[in-house]
Amino acid sequence: MGGGPPPPPPPPGMGGGPPPPPPPPGMGGGPPPPPPPPGMGGGPPPPPPPPGMGGGPPPPPPPPGMGGGPPPPPPMPGMGRGPPPPPPPGGRPGPPPPPGMGGWRPPVVKQRHPNAPERKQRALPVGTTTSKMFWKKWVPDKLNEKSFWLTVKEGQFSDAGDSVDSINFIVEKFGKKKTEPGKPAKASGPGGASEAPGEVVEEARYYVMDPKSGQSLEVFFKAAKLTPDTIIDALWKCDVSILNESYINTLSGILVQVNTSEGGNEVINLSANILEHKDKKLMNAEKILLQFSHLKDLPVRFDSLLFLNTFQESLDPIKSDVTIIYEAVRELNTSAAFKKILALILELGNILNTGNQRLSLAMGFDIGYLKELSGIKCTVDKSKSVIHIFLIILENKNDTKNLVDKLFEELQYIEPACKVDEASIETRLSGLKKKADELSKTMEKKKPLDDKDKFVAVFAQFSKQASKELKLMESMVEKYKKELEEMKLQFFEESTSVSLDSLRDIHQFLDSVKSCKKDLEQERIQAAKEEAKRKKEEEEKARKEAKKKEAKSDGDAFADNDKGILDSVLKHVPEAKITRQARGKPGGAARGGANKRAQLMRRTSQMGMAAA
Repeated sequence: MGGGPPPPPPPPGMGGGPPPPPPPPGMGGGPPPPPPPPGMGGGPPPPPPPPGMGGGPPPPPPPPGMGGGPPPPPPMPGMGRGPPPPPPPGGRPGPPPPPGMGGWRPPVVKQRHPNAPERKQRALPVGTTTSKMFWKKWVPDKLNEKSFWLTVKEGQFSDAGDSVDSINFIVEKFGKKKTEPGKPAKASGPGGASEAPGEVVEEARYYVMDPKSGQSLEVFFKAAKLTPDTIIDALWKCDVSILNESYINTLSGILVQVNTSEGGNEVINLSANILEHKDKKLMNAEKILLQFSHLKDLPVRFDSLLFLNTFQESLDPIKSDVTIIYEAVRELNTSAAFKKILALILELGNILNTGNQRLSLAMGFDIGYLKELSGIKCTVDKSKSVIHIFLIILENKNDTKNLVDKLFEELQYIEPACKVDEASIETRLSGLKKKADELSKTMEKKKPLDDKDKFVAVFAQFSKQASKELKLMESMVEKYKKELEEMKLQFFEESTSVSLDSLRDIHQFLDSVKSCKKDLEQERIQAAKEEAKRKKEEEEKARKEAKKKEAKSDGDAFADNDKGILDSVLKHVPEAKITRQARGKPGGAARGGANKRAQLMRRTSQMGMAAA
C-alpha cells in the first residue's frame, strides 16, 4: 500500500507536539481523520510552546524499500511542529498510551460487587460532627462471595418499635460542633491533645512554666487528693493542719522560682507572671497556676508557713542537746566520787613515777590522760592493766569498796553528751534566729490582702512566741558555757582550752573501768567455780578412803569368826536333810548341804586371803 502525502507544515507562529509515529512498514500513512462534528467533545489542542522554542527531533524515516511517503520537511526556523492529531469522536480522550504505543484506550470503570448492599451517608444536624472510629475499611470488590459483610444491610438502628431513637442517641453522645473554616478545633484531651488524629487542634502551650513543672503540679493535686481551691483557702487562713511541711515544700518548689543568673538571687512568683497570659490558651497546669494569682505574697507566705511548720521540730533537738551538755558538765563539776578517784589515781601515778624527775611529784594531771590508763600493763600478769590493779585496791579498802558504783550513779549524762555535736548547736540556733528576725521585719509592714487573709493574725502571735523561746534557748547556751568554764578552773590549767572533747576522754575512761570491772567479776566467778570443784574432788577422795577402810575392817571381823559360822551351818544340815526326806526326795538334802558347805568353804578361803 502506498503512503499518502505528508501533512502540511503548521501555520507560521504556531508550535505543536511531536508528530505521530510513522505507520508500520508496508502500510500507508493515509489521510488524517476528519475533525469531530460541531458540538462534540475533543477540546482545543494544547497551547503552542513559547516563541523561539521548537519541538523535538522528527521521527526516523522508514527503512528503505518500505512504503510510505517521504518524511515531512523540517519546520522552518523559529517555528514548532504541527498540532497533535484530532481527538477521537465521541467525547474526551482517555489516558495517553504508554510510550511507543499508539491507539486510544477507554477509561477503566470499577464495577461494584454485585451482592454488596448499599451504604448511604447519614444526615447529621447542621454544624455537627461526631467522634470517629479509625478502623481499616473493607471495600466490596475485595470481598469474597462468602464474606459475612456482604450480608450486613443498613438499618440496624432503625427499628420503629424501639423506645429510644438510637441514631439520635448516638449523635447526642458523640456529636460535637464543627469548627468554622480557618479556626482551629477545640482541644479535648489532657494537655490540649485532640481526641483523634486528623482533627485540627487549638494550640495550647506553657507560657511561664516548663512542662516538667506543669506535670509535677498536676501530679501533686492528684496524689494529695486535694483541689486547688482547698489549698488556696488554707493559704489564706495559714492553716498548717492542711499545709504540712511536705505540701509546702512541693508547692513552693513549683510555684516559686529563684533566678540566680548574673549572680543575682531574684525570687520569681510564677502565679503573678501568668496574669499577662490569662486570655490565652493555657495548659491545665497554668490554669491552676492562674487560680493562685490572687496570692500576691506567695513566696513570703510559703516561707513563713514553712517556718511555722518546722520551728518546734527544729528547736526541740537543740533544746535537748543543750540540756544534756549542761547536765553532763554540771554533774562532773559536783561529783565527789570522780574527784576521789582522781586523787587516788594521782597517788598511784606518783608511786609508779618514783625516780623519774620529769614525771614524779605531780600536783595534778590532764584528765585527758585517763583514757590512756588501760594501755599500761601489769608486769606480772600481762592480761591486766593499771585499771585492773586500781580497782582491786579500791575493793580491798573499806572506804572505797562502793566508790566505782557511786561514780557511775553521779555521771549519768556523760555518755549522751558525747553524742552531741557542739558546733552544730550554734549553727542551728543562728538559722532559727535569722528566720525569726525576717518574720518580725515582715510583720512590721505586712497588711491583710483580703478579708479572708489571716496571715497577720496568725503570724503576729507566732512571731512573739518564737522570739521568746529563742531567747530562753540562748540563755541555756550561756549557762552550759559557764559550766564548761567552771570545769576548766577545777580540772585544767587556766590556759587550757576546754570543749566537749574532755567529756569524751572521761567517757572512754568510764568504759575502760566498766570493762575491767567486768573482767575482775568474771575472774572471781571462775575462781569460785574452780574452788568449788577442788573442794568437791577432795570430798570425793575422802569418801573413797573412808569406804576402803570400812571394807577392810569388815573383812578382818569375818575372818575371825569364820569357824563359828561354819559350825552354825553344819548344825542346820541334819534338819535340812530330814525336811527333804519328808518331801519324798531322798538324797536331795544331803547333796544340797554338801554344795552349801563347799561354797561356804570357798568364801571363807577367799576372805582369809583378802585379810592376809
